[in-house]
Amino acid sequence: MPIWNSSRQNFSYDAITDKSRRKSPVNASKHESTILQQSDRRKLIATTQDQRRNLSLVAWAFRMHLSFTTQFTLHVTTEDDGLNEAIEDAFDWYNRADNCDISGRHSLKRMMRLAEGHRFLDGDMGVIFSDTGKLQLVEGDRIAKPTSGFIPDEYKNIDWNQGAELNKYGGAEQYIICNRQDGGSTLAFDSVVSARAMRLYANLERIDQHRGVSPLAAAVNSFQDVYEAGELNMMKAKAHALFGVIIARESSGRGELGIEQTADLTADADDDTLYGEERYAVKPEGTFKMELAPGESASTVESKTPSAEFLEFTKFFVQVSLLAFDLPMSFFDSRESSYAGQRMDLILYEFGNTQKRCQMQDMLSTITNWKLARWTSNNRDIRDDSEEPQIKLPGKMRRQDISYEWIPMGIPWIDPAKEMGADRDAISSALQSRSYTAKKRGLPRLKRTMKELEKEEEEIRRRGITVIAGDPGSETINNIESDETENDVQTKAG
Repeated sequence: MPIWNSSRQNFSYDAITDKSRRKSPVNASKHESTILQQSDRRKLIATTQDQRRNLSLVAWAFRMHLSFTTQFTLHVTTEDDGLNEAIEDAFDWYNRADNCDISGRHSLKRMMRLAEGHRFLDGDMGVIFSDTGKLQLVEGDRIAKPTSGFIPDEYKNIDWNQGAELNKYGGAEQYIICNRQDGGSTLAFDSVVSARAMRLYANLERIDQHRGVSPLAAAVNSFQDVYEAGELNMMKAKAHALFGVIIARESSGRGELGIEQTADLTADADDDTLYGEERYAVKPEGTFKMELAPGESASTVESKTPSAEFLEFTKFFVQVSLLAFDLPMSFFDSRESSYAGQRMDLILYEFGNTQKRCQMQDMLSTITNWKLARWTSNNRDIRDDSEEPQIKLPGKMRRQDISYEWIPMGIPWIDPAKEMGADRDAISSALQSRSYTAKKRGLPRLKRTMKELEKEEEEIRRRGITVIAGDPGSETINNIESDETENDVQTKAG
């Protein structure tokens, strides 16, 4: 029979009832910029960057996240194949570092990887669209109100809310950019950029939030605990290793030094009389020899460090910490996971990445529209670089009529024999198209592939090369053509 709990007679939620057994409930919902102010934001950014720099677990999870969320291929889908190839070739040209990065250091693909990296670790970052047609990336901690130095008079009286001037709707009108000084301890004014010229690429979790916060913030302490616990246990194991060798011997009436209690010892006693320590000397230079007396035995110190319980607890903490990246534990350690389990983990992880990729695809679309406006324009003031591609639209087509999509890198076949067969069955059953299958596997430019195949087939016929047309044992193309020729000859002869 259940016992009546009088404390539950108050009609309320237990989540907001302070029972002094855990952290007290929060009393008010505050704006995110109030919870994480500018000084604390810089501290959090420095901490997450330090963990990426020094904790191999964080560095691996970070790179894994980027590999799944930042690799895209442009696929232009107008009805004009020539136009499609021209635009795709133009972006292949723009991908080069000299053509897209104002500093000339990073390719477009690399810049997008860096942008997502800073969005994840710093919470946000800025992408500036310069008048030269190139991009400039700004790290999140530099988008802030200056902490020292000169500020132009026209910007002194603006209410810079963590580096942004907000309108009455909470949208950004412009951002103030700073440079680091004194080893990064202070920020000095550099420039002010309008919100039209700079896109804030941020991790936003709330409606009213205008500056991003790193998802890693929820796991910073957990990762640090795993790192420090591992370091301490390694130090403990090293300390135990210094104990070296244990010498055990049977009791023979000798004292602690192994010498007869009645022996009269002097400082110049010979080595045979004294208990010779040199017989047990172990030097780290290499192999060693121990001369044990009858009844003696030697063993090494076994510390059992780290213990099995510690390893299991650490494994659990690693799993909890990886949740900040949404990474399944089987990615980190697959020894206890079956093939089906790993495949399900991958499917669920990919399902979650669909939403994560949307923000990167939106940024790439903004860049695409910006570049197409320059490349298809006849206005030399917009396109002032003669080396930039010039794309002529056919007929009455407008730039807004160009359709395209940024296709994420697909997942290759894990079990090619089974999965390729399943794809073929889906295509033959009209459940999915070849184009969809190609995009799913990260091969979106199917028409180009078909053209390449067409050229290969022509070259094969021209050279008279025999190529297997199917599985081993199937007829070759040449055999099929020979049969058709013989049939035609027989028909004419008849």
